[in-house]
Amino acid sequence: MERFSAKFGFAMHFELTGQPVGPGGGVAARWYSNADIYESKFPMEAWDVLGAPATLRQGKFHVSEQFEYACAIGEDASIGMFIGTFRRSFAVLAFTTTGPRAVFDDPPVPLRLWRPGSLADG
Repeated sequence: MERFSAKFGFAMHFELTGQPVGPGGGVAARWYSNADIYESKFPMEAWDVLGAPATLRQGKFHVSEQFEYACAIGEDASIGMFIGTFRRSFAVLAFTTTGPRAVFDDPPVPLRLWRPGSLADG
């Protein structure tokens, strides 16, 4: 699930900024189960920063019952914050940067830092 969370961060950053996370950047990501929400382990204040969730649409067809996401992207698109929920069973929280950022040095919650190319590592 950690690897999936990182892939979610890399993909959402590219999809919404048009920029890949390059060699100097990274993704700090974590997944949460629906039980984590009930036990107050999920940072609900993240939704306040991100606003209303979006979903995938094609015409009138949408998949909001399966997948919703919300994001906040820095002015220069070099950083991003993303949340995705999947069938209300689990959620992913990911922070991305295209360059080195101090925000990953001491995060308030445990997050693994993934660099481009590190997804192949165990």
